[in-house]
Amino acid sequence: AAGELEGVAPEPDLARLFATNAPDLEAVKIFVDRVPQQEAFDRAVQAHLAGTHHSAAGFLELEWRPLAGTLLLPSLRVEHFSRTGQLSLSPRVSLRQSITPELTLKGGVGHFVQEPEFLDMDVVVGNPDLGLKQALHYSAGLEYRPLPHVTLDVTAFYKTLWDQVSRTEALIERDGALQPANLDNGGRGRV
Repeated sequence: AAGELEGVAPEPDLARLFATNAPDLEAVKIFVDRVPQQEAFDRAVQAHLAGTHHSAAGFLELEWRPLAGTLLLPSLRVEHFSRTGQLSLSPRVSLRQSITPELTLKGGVGHFVQEPEFLDMDVVVGNPDLGLKQALHYSAGLEYRPLPHVTLDVTAFYKTLWDQVSRTEALIERDGALQPANLDNGGRGRV
């Protein structure tokens, strides 16, 4: 057929492939054989299965009612991540203010962290020196309770992101030689 390379199987029709209960196994094999970085993915999975990785955490929360109908919840999450070797302190606070017995105004802000994905820390396609991804989450909303067992809730969310994993062309020295860093924690964004 026009547009096909000689000796190269055509790309499978993925919509057809996954739209049936019994996909064409040859088409699945063609697709899987072409998954980029499959060897790096396999290496990352093996490293994950071979090692012990953990995130030990503690959470402290204070419930404070400074005024009638007001609930303030300051909190702190302390977490250690074994793959990055980092300790994170994540302060958070939420506020609930009753407007009427049925209507409550609520809001919160908090710092959140997450380790990079296993493949992102692979020595060949990723960067084993990556740090934690960080974000500041904001939320605000209203809760309406017309009946004791019925609650209607509307909440808006916003996030400021930094130290996100992103591609880089930078070179770094590892094991006495210059190598591509592939990834760094230079990504920023908003959601």
